[in-house]
Amino acid sequence: MSAPRLVRGGARRIGAVLVGAGRTRRPALGGRGPSREQHSTAVGAGQPRWFAWRNPASGSGERIRAAAQAGRVVLGSRRSSHLTRGATVATTTPTPPTLETDVLIVGAGPTGLYGAYYAGFRGLSTVVVDVLPQAGGQVMALYPEKEIRDVAALPSIRGRDFVANLVEQAGAFDPTYLLGRQAVSLVHEDGEPVVTLSDGTVVRARAVVLTAGIGTPTPRPLPTGEEWLGSALSYFVVDPTVHVGQDVVVVGGGDSALDWADALGTIARSVTLVHRRAAFRGHAATLERVRNGATTVHTDTEVVALEGDLASGRLEKVVLETKAGEQVVVAADHVIAALGFISDLGPLREWGVELSGRSVAVDRAGRTSLPRVYAAGDLTDHPAKVKLMSVGFGEVATAVNHVAVDLDPDLTLFPGHSTDGAA
Repeated sequence: MSAPRLVRGGARRIGAVLVGAGRTRRPALGGRGPSREQHSTAVGAGQPRWFAWRNPASGSGERIRAAAQAGRVVLGSRRSSHLTRGATVATTTPTPPTLETDVLIVGAGPTGLYGAYYAGFRGLSTVVVDVLPQAGGQVMALYPEKEIRDVAALPSIRGRDFVANLVEQAGAFDPTYLLGRQAVSLVHEDGEPVVTLSDGTVVRARAVVLTAGIGTPTPRPLPTGEEWLGSALSYFVVDPTVHVGQDVVVVGGGDSALDWADALGTIARSVTLVHRRAAFRGHAATLERVRNGATTVHTDTEVVALEGDLASGRLEKVVLETKAGEQVVVAADHVIAALGFISDLGPLREWGVELSGRSVAVDRAGRTSLPRVYAAGDLTDHPAKVKLMSVGFGEVATAVNHVAVDLDPDLTLFPGHSTDGAA
């Protein structure tokens, strides 16, 4: 298996990373990639503004950082330059790089991560792209601390640990991650897909597997306080430890808001939960824990102002207003607006792939209407579709095995077992 190569443009070497590198030959299927010691991390163009509130990787834990070192991690923000220790930082890129790979996986959620593992198992070099600044998709964006209980052989596992396991598993085959950037266009050249990313990077793949879940997530905004985004306002929590000893205001009435109020209640100085309705939509057991804990709960109440020293990014208080018009002021160092996400297929709608409502239509092999473009997981639709992570794992394994045969007809569809040849 060969690792993806950077091609075209004026050559400029920064450590072990080639930025705008000179032309290289497409890696042969089943070749040998570089050693892990040759890997390093490049940091390039910017991310969507709502991702910019803090470095997305600092709280992912030693296991995720170690697993990330097994592959190449190319992030879309200089703020994320310490995802892996000893990273090489590319501060400027005169010519957007072009990468060539066997398989491009669009979407780094659980299905995409398992697809990266399976592509490596089939001897295919792999690039994984995601608009989010960390691997894990909605699991890491919405409920990294929540227990997952519907995956075979895992009676209960915390979301972030589940993602760490998937990253570690895929890391055995050295995938390249292009995070914090969006796949914006897809065309075919010489019968093979070419995908351009939001930062200008071009990925030439022999096949594409779409695993983008329910599409591009955009957080529902807090009606006030947008100017604090990036300092004292965030839409999800990647690292709970940054809130140790803080006064935290959590806004929302769903599972995410309740989960974060529950999780932060043991480490924050204070937690205030604000919901604009009287009834919560989240899990009753979590709500009971929150009400019975130290969290102060305000219902029929909205946030109307965030106040503090904006120049230094230091929030001091949040002004609440009840339906009756009464104002309440609470101390606050940070506001977490867990109001949910609006998902959209985004640029994918313009790629010419056949859609079924808000999903991508596929056949039993995971093929879409476009040549050498496959799809799996929650993004897809077919007559027997059930949207579960466990189903996504099977779908992406099926798709990748068909990709392998599509790229090399001499291969068999059945890949063998991972235990074959084991001592």
